Formats: sequence, structure tokens, C-alpha cells
Amino acid sequence: MIEFQRFLPECFALTKSRTLGTYSIPGSKADYKCRVTDSFGQAASTYNHYATVQQECAEDLIAILRSWHPQIPAGPILEIGCGTGLITQKLIHHFPDRPLEITDISESMLEICQRNVPVAPDRVPSLSFRQMDGENLIEATNYAAIVSGFVVQWFEHPVESLQKIIATLKPGGILLVSFPTQDSFPEWKQICQQIGLPFTANALPDPEFLSAQLSQGSVNCTWHRKNVQTTYSQAIEFFKSLKLIGAGLSRSQQRLSAQQMRQLIRYWNQRNPDGINVQYHIAFLVVQHHREHPSFATARSTLTLNPSP
Repeated sequence: MIEFQRFLPECFALTKSRTLGTYSIPGSKADYKCRVTDSFGQAASTYNHYATVQQECAEDLIAILRSWHPQIPAGPILEIGCGTGLITQKLIHHFPDRPLEITDISESMLEICQRNVPVAPDRVPSLSFRQMDGENLIEATNYAAIVSGFVVQWFEHPVESLQKIIATLKPGGILLVSFPTQDSFPEWKQICQQIGLPFTANALPDPEFLSAQLSQGSVNCTWHRKNVQTTYSQAIEFFKSLKLIGAGLSRSQQRLSAQQMRQLIRYWNQRNPDGINVQYHIAFLVVQHHREHPSFATARSTLTLNPSP
């Protein structure tokens, strides 16, 4: 029998973070960060098997970063939210002469990342791993590039946090982030509308809004988009996949009841007896400090993604 309880609201009581070992008040910032840390920490061992979209987009992110390589200034590269190392291993391969700082909010993810990423002995001195919340980046270091895959949607204050992150870039430095946008999961939303149930997916960032907010003063932005379709034999498999990559966490704690969840899954399956399709709409946002001759058009033309209009 399917354990529908895993999709119900979390308890509004004092909760202890297994990975941080601290207690926090429900609804507080600390409580939310503890829940994010726990959610991804618990999914560390199953993440790679179910994170097919993230794996594909890691390839795309590195392709974009490499297209900017000749223009990136000298200096270290920071990765925020390394997860199990999907991007990390590509950074090590494609940027062998750069110091790399690899971070994640989850200690469990960091440990698995280090196990998954082979590092040559001569590379060890220029590679560091540490636990860090990307929204609390206050560094004296000036980075040549900062990359982050599928993390921004978990930020409590995305604009303010990205502005702080951008402030740590060297002149000409690059921030490159990927994230699912507000247009993701249209099939899920449509099914909920058809049967009169609330659409309980987390609110996701709008890349056009982020780009407009960040493109101020000495900062220039561009972004690319990509649609990725995933297929599941049954609706329950889609929801399980979210849980098993750590993305089953509700930011608002809004959940369907067990009866509503059964109704949603049953109706979705009946409408799609040959399997269900779910679309992710992915944005790749490139941010750079002002320089004399920005070449965003060149960067766009070298990619197979669809550039923003």
C-alpha cells in the first residue's frame, strides 16, 4: 500500500534537525533551513538515481560556463549547493588550473560528493569542501566565477541573496545559476484545476523578474531557457521522485490530505493510462559585473538552448 502520509503536512511542533543537531521554532527562518538541510540530507543516497533532470541540466550549465571561459578573470570558482557532485566533477575536469571551493548546506550531501568525485593527488591542495548556506555567503574572497545548479528556488530571499553573492565576484566575474521556473509542472496544475484541488507545488522563481532586478548598476544579466519532459508509469512515481531527491519539502507547509492525494493520483492515472508526462521549464541565468565589451549575444549563439527573447 502506498504511504500517502509522506505527502501530508509536517507537524507544527518543535522539530530537531538531524544534520544540524539544533532545535528551532516552527515557521522561523532557522526552522526552514533545518528542514531544507534534513530533506536533502535524507535524500543523499537516492539523489543520483532519480535526479535525471538535474543531471541533464548539469551538462548544460557546464557548457554555458565553458562558453564564457575565455572571458572569466583569473581566480577561484565557488560552487553553491554541490549535492552529490553532478556539477563538481565537471568543474574539476574542465577547470584543472582553478582553485575550487565546493559547498552545500547538507553535510550528508557533501560527504557523498567527496566520495563520488575522483580527485588526483596533485589537485587536492586547490580543492576544498565545506558546509555552507548559500544565502549566508559573506566572504572576503573575490571569486572569478560562482556556479549553482537547482538551488536558487530554495532561497528565502532570492534577489537579496543573489545580490550578496554577486558582490563577491571579481570585476568581469560570472555568476551562473540554473533553476526550475514558475512555468514548471503545467500538467500537475491542470489536473488539480480539473478536479478542484489546490495546486500545492512550491512557488518557483521567474527568471525575467530576477534578471530585471539584478541588472542594475555594474551588473548585466542574460538568461536561457530549456524545457525537459519526464515520463512516469504512474503519478505516484513522480511524487516519489521529488521526495527521493529532497525536493518533496513544502515551503508553505501546504499539503493535500491523504484522501485528496488519492483522488489526485487516481484521476491523473485514469487520464493517462500509458504513463504521465511532467515538464520542467529550466532557466540558466548568467550574471556578470560590468565590463567594456559584454558579449552576451556571442554566448547565446554558441548554445543549443533557447535564449530568452
